[in-house]
Amino acid sequence: MLALTVRVVFTGATWLFTVLTLALLPIFCVTTSVRLAINALPLYTYGFQRFGVSEVTGIAPADLERVARAFIAYFNGPQEWLEVRVPVRGVERSLFNQREVIHMRDVRVLVRGVYRVQEVSGGVIALGVLLGFLKRGRVFVGRVLLVGGWLALGVLVVAGVALAVAFPWLFTLFHIIAFRNPYWQLDPSRDMLIQLFPEGFWYLATMVVAGASLAQATLVMALGWVLRRRTKRG
Repeated sequence: MLALTVRVVFTGATWLFTVLTLALLPIFCVTTSVRLAINALPLYTYGFQRFGVSEVTGIAPADLERVARAFIAYFNGPQEWLEVRVPVRGVERSLFNQREVIHMRDVRVLVRGVYRVQEVSGGVIALGVLLGFLKRGRVFVGRVLLVGGWLALGVLVVAGVALAVAFPWLFTLFHIIAFRNPYWQLDPSRDMLIQLFPEGFWYLATMVVAGASLAQATLVMALGWVLRRRTKRG
């Protein structure tokens, strides 16, 4: 009786984690890509160069790299408030006003939330795959990954098309939903934060995240196909 109970529980857990794996794969791909983008110094420096940020802000390219490193350190460090001082048109000053600093604290909370979602979804997927291997074998795991990869790819393609077509509207909607105060509403004529990261920068970053997410979904599909193929040959 105990053995039967354990078997039923184990089988139920396997299917539960299989369903969760299928559901969480798109979320894991996106949050992983977002985390990589947030910490990718070349993305910052390329964006600064492409959108002429040095000319707009009066900050030298070398100092802009320092700014980018400060943002990365802020998102991953313990400090609550962002403080960055660099020369602006030859005069060293603090870059951000109080409104911008408060907004960045809100952004940091959001970023940390993305980190946690990525870690939890990744852990659940890993556990689901492990249970699948132990209970059903490689064919089953390969099938789950193949189907999960296809589902993730479909979701990501639809989302990517929507973002490409209606990015400004969706970008504004995201801010309305994500932030409960008006501090995200900045003035590009005077607020350094929006001068550093214009809308074009965010469109670029979003496309990078979309591309990286699609690549991950494709890799999951490939892994599922390889597992099934190797097992059938064995």
